[in-house]
Amino acid sequence: MAVQVNFEKEDMYLKDAYLRIKKVMVVDGVRERFEEQENGDLHLKYDKYFEGNAIIYVYSDKEARDRNVMPVHHFGIEFAYDPNTDTRGVYELAYTALKSLERFVDEEVVDV
Repeated sequence: MAVQVNFEKEDMYLKDAYLRIKKVMVVDGVRERFEEQENGDLHLKYDKYFEGNAIIYVYSDKEARDRNVMPVHHFGIEFAYDPNTDTRGVYELAYTALKSLERFVDEEVVDV
């Protein structure tokens, strides 16, 4: 899976660039918070959370990707992920996040 979209970065403009997720990582962490008890005491609580991260490779076009040409750019994104409630896979969630980036709001993003 990949997406095609016009991609612009500083002095580079690629019409119908080919963006492919190269790697997805899911990390878990713990957030600390204080919870007030009925007697006024504060108890330290720990909340577990999950975070998705993806590395995106940008190719000039699909042919460049198919020929294993070096990507012209790469960048990372974060996306929401909760293994307890998400029914979609992490790659599907990552591609959904990629397609909804603010930088592509005025562009037509096509699944390929």
